[in-house]
Amino acid sequence: MFELDALMERTRELFGFLEQELGFELAGVECTDEGFTVTYKQRDLGLAVAVGAVRGWGANANAGRLDAAGRLRPSGRDAWDAGDWWSVAHTIGAEPLDRENPEGELERIAELLSRRRNRLLKSGRQVAASG
Repeated sequence: MFELDALMERTRELFGFLEQELGFELAGVECTDEGFTVTYKQRDLGLAVAVGAVRGWGANANAGRLDAAGRLRPSGRDAWDAGDWWSVAHTIGAEPLDRENPEGELERIAELLSRRRNRLLKSGRQVAASG
């Protein structure tokens, strides 16, 4: 098990480079008794990144398209099927994820994403071009 508040703060630290280096802004933090999601968005690219962890499921990292007004799109099954959201872990080659070690996985995803940021930015440019 993991302590949610501490892991959420650690996640903000790990993914701070999105704000500091890539021009993303914090779009929101969502917490439940079972997990959390920290979401960032980059309006110029029309791109969002959501990272977090859920008890019994582990870490997750996803990217999504912003709508025309720069707002986050819903992330339900229909949005995934439509290609509005996709796995960051898959995009940067971080899969498979270790579901038993969410802190270690968030650290690994942040490190890979920092090194392979061009993959994320390329996917964002493709999203922006597709309108």
